[in-house]
Amino acid sequence: MIAIEVPLAVLADAANVSQEGKLNIFGIFNRIGSVNFPALHPQMQLILAFEADHAEAEQTKTVEVQLRDSDGTKLLAISGTLKVPRGEAGYPIRINQIFPLNGLRFEKPGDYVFKILVNGETKNSVSFSAVQPVP
Repeated sequence: MIAIEVPLAVLADAANVSQEGKLNIFGIFNRIGSVNFPALHPQMQLILAFEADHAEAEQTKTVEVQLRDSDGTKLLAISGTLKVPRGEAGYPIRINQIFPLNGLRFEKPGDYVFKILVNGETKNSVSFSAVQPVP
């Protein structure tokens, strides 16, 4: 069985997809800082690239993005469906997705992870840390 994959998953300050279909990513990071906790992070974007084979064209996939803390507690879940387009013969089908995440609250410093699931199967993850700078 052929399954959709997620070969690219990053957190960044900003991203866009050009008219030509180019994915532009600005300010990739894996650490955020705050003097005080709980902390509110004003804005970040989770950028994902899904890649599918032509055998999956026109199929609908269930996608879920989960934010979990170091204890494994699910803090946030975003879910929806993704319909795989036909694509161009001879090339893998690539679907770029940008998830704007505004006002995320982090109760404590520590390690966090965004898990990306397709049809209930983890396809990729993005780990990052929320830190409190030492004076």
